[in-house]
Amino acid sequence: MTQKIFTIILVLIVIGGLAWYFNRTYLQSESLSSPETPSPGSSSVTLDTATNLFYVTTGAAREIWQVDIEKKAKKIFTDSDEREKIIKFSNIGLDSEEVVAVTASNKLVSINLDKPKLVTLQSPFSKPETLSISTSGNQIAYTRFSNVEENYGYTLYIEEKTGENRRALTISESPIYSPVWSPDNTEIAYAVTNGTEGELDLVEIKSGEKKIVAKYPNEIIESVDWDAESLFFSLRNIGQSNGTINKIASSGGKAEKIIDFEGGITNFISVTSDKIAYLVSQYSSKTNDTTSGQIYIADIDSHQATPVKKGVQILGWL
Repeated sequence: MTQKIFTIILVLIVIGGLAWYFNRTYLQSESLSSPETPSPGSSSVTLDTATNLFYVTTGAAREIWQVDIEKKAKKIFTDSDEREKIIKFSNIGLDSEEVVAVTASNKLVSINLDKPKLVTLQSPFSKPETLSISTSGNQIAYTRFSNVEENYGYTLYIEEKTGENRRALTISESPIYSPVWSPDNTEIAYAVTNGTEGELDLVEIKSGEKKIVAKYPNEIIESVDWDAESLFFSLRNIGQSNGTINKIASSGGKAEKIIDFEGGITNFISVTSDKIAYLVSQYSSKTNDTTSGQIYIADIDSHQATPVKKGVQILGWL
């Protein structure tokens, strides 16, 4: 009887070992190389495997976070351990994979997103109204307000990020919103509001020549971004807390609506090859890069959007 029991146990061990070997060698290797099947109820909008979205949160510290394909967030940088506290971030310089930022002690610093570390670029450098780094990562654009009579208004400047070759590109009596560099760094697009008319403008960097791309009576443009071919911008009626994100050729023409938004002001948008991220802040008389809101990602072709994380600023995609 004991011999029979021992034989049965031995056979079961052999069968189990063969099953384990078969699963490990054949079944498991196939499952690892196969695409993962989305679970029921998963979002209809997913991130491209080659891109991550970077955004900023604020509270006791200003922090840069990254959200990946699975919508998992990872902290990239915090100023809680730094002597220099950040008061303003730019967008991402795609070629250099960095942002520039202004500190409370009036320094312009760079932060590489691969190995985050503050590197001083200019000191002093007081906080501007807006701050944008070029695609190449070599230049910055920013706006400053002056109440001096002969220079009254908002001036858009460009310069090397280390401070050389400063130039005033254009001036406006109204605030200049969301300056963004063209992919080839030859033009800057931005938005202004003239009275009750929203205007999307371009300025050519070499010549300083300005061009009006589009005008929208009784509407406001608050955020602009530029992909390889087109300009994207948020548009809402004056006094309303809803609107649309649109796409238009940089040469002008008819705009195409990408998606509607509601419940606030879309003051940051960022475009990648087939998706757009945007931040909707709760409606108030004024929003800026300290106003918290919900970040969404929308598929440009299907016009479907899903909420991702909350933050105060979208930096861009890598």
